[in-house]
Amino acid sequence: MALAAATTAYSLLAPLALALTPAPPAGPGAPVPHTSPLAVAVSVAASVSLLLRRRLPLIPAVLATAALLLHGAGGLYPIALYTLVVQGRYRWAGFTGLAGAAIPIVGTAVVPPPPPGLPAPPLPVLIDTYVLDYLVPAVAAPVLIAASVRTYRMYLDVARDRARRLEREQELSALNARLEERTRIARDLHDVVAHYVGLSVIQAGALEIRATDAPVADTARLIGDLGRRAMSELRDLLDVLRTDSDPTAREPVPDAEVTAVWQREVADLVLRTQQAGAAVSWEMSGELTQAGAAANDIAYRVVQEGLSNSLRHAPGAPVHFTVAASSRDLHVRVRNEAATDASPPGGRPPSGGYGLVGMRERVTAMGGSLVSTPTSDAGFLLEATIPTGPTRGNSP
Repeated sequence: MALAAATTAYSLLAPLALALTPAPPAGPGAPVPHTSPLAVAVSVAASVSLLLRRRLPLIPAVLATAALLLHGAGGLYPIALYTLVVQGRYRWAGFTGLAGAAIPIVGTAVVPPPPPGLPAPPLPVLIDTYVLDYLVPAVAAPVLIAASVRTYRMYLDVARDRARRLEREQELSALNARLEERTRIARDLHDVVAHYVGLSVIQAGALEIRATDAPVADTARLIGDLGRRAMSELRDLLDVLRTDSDPTAREPVPDAEVTAVWQREVADLVLRTQQAGAAVSWEMSGELTQAGAAANDIAYRVVQEGLSNSLRHAPGAPVHFTVAASSRDLHVRVRNEAATDASPPGGRPPSGGYGLVGMRERVTAMGGSLVSTPTSDAGFLLEATIPTGPTRGNSP
């Protein structure tokens, strides 16, 4: 735009200034400056056509060559020739270069002979003037500069392509490393955790068969059910670790059934917690959707972590949690009162110390927030806000 405006102004103002400048006295046969309306019109058209030089470079090239032939604005021709070369239009650049180089020769052939008494310039002087004053700046320099610029741009393109390929190779290497690490973790989990959980399930089954006391048999049955549920979730986790699948990728559930399915899973979790000796109550408002599957899973895990913490650190304490679903987020609030039992039978179960840390990482990865804090009555509060949506956050 700026180049077209500048050359248009020059094409209009230069002939005007030449016409208004008083010419010095000239002898007979001296050349008269050429400012014909046709030359000015073609020069202006060539200047305006520079707006099209990136998409239609042949139009400015033809008009600039015509302006050069009519002794119009000569600076347009090198620009048009440069554009053809830098865009790789070598055939048309060759035609344009030959035409531009031939214009002075054609002009010399049709120029009338000098008046009597004025000697004609020697041929070597004419050749030097043609080569140094016209051919080099008007044809050779634009071609060389354009070729250099085009080579540099091609080099940059090759460098960028190589950088992209290297980046992709690094991503693939990192992905392979992650897959290998996930496979190793899956193998270790299977060899260690699954082994001991399986033994616990077997021992609980044996105790249930041999028990003569109904409460003992019920407790053994509960331990076996919990172990089998742990084995089922562990198998799901191992399947995810051994493949590159999305852990939230399940069979699609209609939106009308998502809330009911989620409530059944939570109700089963509450029942198992109640069987372990905790007084749990809960309520839910709003409707879940399939689009927020990742948020729904994390909300379930927050409830699970809150109930586990209450059993571990506040045995016998009543627990109440609420789940509020909206179109923007899921709000989960788990609160337990102060512990009523000093210590559960058999002592407190071991804690890895990473439950709340990992849960906060999951919620934060979804763009939400999680707060865990003691309450004024010696209880504990776990509160999470999880954004919903089909593309928000990472899988839990």
